[in-house]
Parts: sequence; structure tokens; C-alpha cells
Amino acid sequence: MATPKASAVLRDVFRLTNRGTVLVVGGIEGVINIGDRLEVETRESHIIGIEMIDFSDPKKTANGNVGLLIHDTDYENLRALIGQTLSFFEKA
Repeated sequence: MATPKASAVLRDVFRLTNRGTVLVVGGIEGVINIGDRLEVETRESHIIGIEMIDFSDPKKTANGNVGLLIHDTDYENLRALIGQTLSFFEKA
């Protein structure tokens, strides 16, 4: 089993029509990059976009919320995971 390179708490989930699912995460430990893998239960997805949320205060950057855009993940399954810690792995 691979060792996670980063982790973050899932704070919210929403869909962008014709784009994918956005995971709003916070409390990031480690570094998350575009292309990194996210494993949720038996499904795997890759991060295809990263956006800072609430970036108006530079002091909050390290602990602020980040939006991670992913493809091919079950939206309802992810909603059930809000509040839990997700693990991220090096891109394959």
C-alpha cells in the first residue's frame, strides 16, 4: 500500500456542470498537486484543478480552504464524507 503524501479535511462538495466535482478541503498537511491521486473507498480519481478560496487575507493561505476539481467520482458518496480526512498520493 502506498504512503499518502498529503492529507486534508473534506469541508464541502459541489458539482460544476460539464466540469466535474469540486472538493473543498482545509487543514492541509503536505503538498497537493494537479495530477495527484485521491482514493475514496474503491474509486480513484485525479486532481485536475486547484483553486484557493478566501485568498483575500494572505495570513489565511496556509490554513484556508482550497477547491480541488476532480473527475469521475460519485458525488453522493463524497457528500457522506464531509468532515473526514482524505489522503492524497503521488501522481502515477
